[in-house]
Amino acid sequence: MDDAAHCDRLAFMRDGKIIALGTPDELTQATGQAKATLEDAFLYFIKHGGVNKNVQ
Repeated sequence: MDDAAHCDRLAFMRDGKIIALGTPDELTQATGQAKATLEDAFLYFIKHGGVNKNVQ
């Protein structure tokens, strides 16, 4: 996910559905962890079974 940090916007997908959409900063900040990585953010969205508010 190192290259993903350089993108303007990202979409995390699971089972063919978008579970999170936003900038790398928005996605990592959603975890509530100060030093979260994009991998942490992906796991956060999987564990919480939710979709972030930016997904339409």
